[in-house]
Amino acid sequence: MKKIIALVIVMTLGFSFQSCQEEAKKDDKEKVSKESSSNEVEALQKEFNTLMKESVKAHDEVMPKMGTINEHIAKLEELQNEVDEEKIEVVVEDLKKGHDMMMSWMKGFGNDFSREEINQGIQENDLTVLKSKVDLVEKHHQSALEMKQQIKNSLEASEQLLSNY
Repeated sequence: MKKIIALVIVMTLGFSFQSCQEEAKKDDKEKVSKESSSNEVEALQKEFNTLMKESVKAHDEVMPKMGTINEHIAKLEELQNEVDEEKIEVVVEDLKKGHDMMMSWMKGFGNDFSREEINQGIQENDLTVLKSKVDLVEKHHQSALEMKQQIKNSLEASEQLLSNY
């Protein structure tokens, strides 16, 4: 009887010890997983914030030129009535396209991001939401660069054309 009790105690202790080791391994795996997720969250937050700053910078570089775009459009449309030149029409359309791209970009950007995200960066910790936001800011960043280039090119063309008259 004593042998049976001793055997039961030894087996119980053995199972308990094994169970504790499995718990420790499980805890270690969870810790590594959490650290990995935390690193990924931080990397995505940094990427979002960098792209956000670059997008706003692209916007800020060309936004002050919107008044010049409108002035050039008016001057060129006036010239178009006096001089029937197809080139004027093309340049006016390019200026209008740049203007429209700015208006569209600002509307979409304002709808997709909160003021806090724009001005202070993203605080989101959910990986799925964060990945979605990074994809979204990447699209807006690319659009901002295209808008900037369109405005720059159309203004250069209009200045060149206006200098001829």
